[in-house]
Amino acid sequence: IQRAVSHEYEGVSDGAPIPKLGHPKDGHTERLQYNFQSIVDGDGLLMYVRTFDGNVDDHTMFMDSVKFLERNLNDDRKIVCVADCKFVYKELIDRMIWNGMAFISKTPDNFAEHIRRKVIEKAMSIGFTVVGRIGKRKDSPEYEVCDLDMYVDGDLLRFLVYKKVSRKATLEYYLTEGMRKVNRHLSKYSKKKGRKTFSCEPDAMSDFLETVKKVEDLPFDISARYVPHEYVKKREGRGRPRKDDPPAEIGTYWTVEYEVEFNESRAKDMQSDRDLEVIITNIPRTDDTQENLADGGTTLDILKAYVAQWKIESIFGEAKSKLKADTVFFVSPEMEASMLFCVGVAM
Repeated sequence: IQRAVSHEYEGVSDGAPIPKLGHPKDGHTERLQYNFQSIVDGDGLLMYVRTFDGNVDDHTMFMDSVKFLERNLNDDRKIVCVADCKFVYKELIDRMIWNGMAFISKTPDNFAEHIRRKVIEKAMSIGFTVVGRIGKRKDSPEYEVCDLDMYVDGDLLRFLVYKKVSRKATLEYYLTEGMRKVNRHLSKYSKKKGRKTFSCEPDAMSDFLETVKKVEDLPFDISARYVPHEYVKKREGRGRPRKDDPPAEIGTYWTVEYEVEFNESRAKDMQSDRDLEVIITNIPRTDDTQENLADGGTTLDILKAYVAQWKIESIFGEAKSKLKADTVFFVSPEMEASMLFCVGVAM
């Protein structure tokens, strides 16, 4: 949030979120930020959104969301929570197991004494089974999965280690989605987007290097040239200059010209890191698809439920990038509250 420094947050209602300094992904730590957590149904429709202070951690937000679900569950308790790996931490998993709430999530590297590594090692010794395509498109990838159980802090949980059958699909991902991400971040240096200018070469270099950090996990070689441009500074006053006036001053501004090249050899090296994913769930294993997934599911049922989440993630990302909320300047806390409400509805 960019706002007038003179405005302080006085007389704020109890429980209202307060913007605070945080660590946003774009690196602008000088800006204040809010956090908000949302829950959508399987079709991506908003069920719940709550705003939080700008420095609240993910664990707190996830726990509050789960408590909300617990308070509002129907008697049949058939909700299945699907989320990314930040969702998986000991206190929350223990709570969901204790309360009988079904969940499916990606397993983070640091969970339960690095259980993910042990699960992968066990899967490699057991082997993988092809479960077919997920998705209706002709180019939807096929998956192979190892479905196994392991104890985590005394609880026997189910893990699915999966990967795409065709390694070609991973390269195509880098070429399409990866290139799209690179172009999105670098578009501010493009003529088509109203090229960003800088007052000096060090500023241009610093800004570009900071931007490239956001895509350094992708197999692209990115190079840049920092180009000076001269212009005639405007004179003070109006009318034609007099004969004894000094000549017009020449100023200089800088732009960035860049080139992006796909590094196929690096992409192939990165495939081993990207190929294997691990899902954790407490949903019982069944041979047949059940009417409700919370009662049990086949390997393919669990995988479909998790992969479908990324459709929602993509919609969410598109909405964020199109709103341009980070470029809005707020004069007062009241205007921030209005903007937060609009953002929540838009999500």
